[in-house]
Amino acid sequence: MREPCEAAARFLALLTPGELDAVRHDIDAPEWRAWSNPEFMVYRVGLRMEVLTDHKKAAIYDVLRASLSADGYAQVSGAMELNGHLGELVGLPTVMNRHSYWFLVFGDRRPLSE
Repeated sequence: MREPCEAAARFLALLTPGELDAVRHDIDAPEWRAWSNPEFMVYRVGLRMEVLTDHKKAAIYDVLRASLSADGYAQVSGAMELNGHLGELVGLPTVMNRHSYWFLVFGDRRPLSE
């Protein structure tokens, strides 16, 4: 479990104070349930990947890679690529693109025994 925490810490270290406030939440925060699949944004929580710098996006991919199996990461990154192709196909690349996702971090690095 160390690798996902370390990757998340590296990502968080790149953020501005305002970005940190938007992306970081307690493990039991109500934002935990504010997930929506439709592209129209029902809940705007976290940071929208498409507005982040390439360096910050790469750090998010590092968190995903550290948190998922190789197959799981391939499926997630493939779905993101597919979303980009779909946006191009229907002429809505500003709505549906590879990075039209919100990203949040829940919890902190304290050991589970605390």
